[in-house]
Amino acid sequence: MTNAEKGAILVLYLLLYTITTISFIVGRPYMTVKNFLTRTLERESISNKSRSGRPPKLSKRDRRAISRYIKRNRTASREEVRQPQDYRPLLLKSILRSLVCIVQSCLFYPTFSP
Repeated sequence: MTNAEKGAILVLYLLLYTITTISFIVGRPYMTVKNFLTRTLERESISNKSRSGRPPKLSKRDRRAISRYIKRNRTASREEVRQPQDYRPLLLKSILRSLVCIVQSCLFYPTFSP
């Protein structure tokens, strides 16, 4: 949707036109206009949400599970960590790539138990 269409929808909405009339005038479906108005009033901005790029291979849940395993078993070898223990099966490459960062963070912020 162009900025001109967004502006037209907002102006017509502020002039108290119904959503049906606005969708007819702008030439967009009813639900598109309704969703746009809902989103705009909620965010108080007509711009789209920014997207940060490629999503990570490991979810937050997977990262937590791997770091929990490493914290419990600090002497585990890389091969032992690669085998799915308490976490769901993951991609081998993504585990290896993320393992370095997780191990470094665990060593940088050690947890001491009495």
